[in-house]
Amino acid sequence: MTSEEAQWEKMIAGLRVGDEEVATDFYARYGPLLENLAASHLATGVLRRVGPDDVANSACRTFLRRIQGGQFTIGARDSLWNLLCAITLAKARKKARFHLARKRAVVRDAQPATADDESPVARVPGGGPSPEEAAAFADQFRHLLGRLDDEERQIVLLKLEQRTQEEIAAARAISERTVRRILRRVEERLSDLLASGD
Repeated sequence: MTSEEAQWEKMIAGLRVGDEEVATDFYARYGPLLENLAASHLATGVLRRVGPDDVANSACRTFLRRIQGGQFTIGARDSLWNLLCAITLAKARKKARFHLARKRAVVRDAQPATADDESPVARVPGGGPSPEEAAAFADQFRHLLGRLDDEERQIVLLKLEQRTQEEIAAARAISERTVRRILRRVEERLSDLLASGD
């Protein structure tokens, strides 16, 4: 087992037993990514009432509570990321439904139209992806990762954790130049896959 794999196992074990320091490190690593995901799936009107950080915090609390309850089996980084995405998207959708409900609807808020909004209602109806869309996203992510070799996959997952190229190089015991080269190659391959729809 590599030192990286050992750290991964240690983190998952710490989360399972409710280690607060491990949970803090976990949120520092994944929280900002989940906030960005939530922000991209909340309509403008909903964002006036709900912060993406609220959604990310709620998703992390749910994950931590359930992993401590033994409800999740986490096999690898990509399975953890898929799970966190699914929880976050479900939370974002729930918040959107709540704030779009008839008596609370954000369209009832008195907000002047801005140059960025076509109308106060224009971006509200979507409210985030459906469970089917969230599942499709997770499937596509798994499919794309499955097309990469082990080294490429590990580097992509570390990059998704917002590690710097220097940190990735140290974790994988390779040069920063190699990290840059692999990330460039992966970006090109993923672009080709997305363009072809394969």
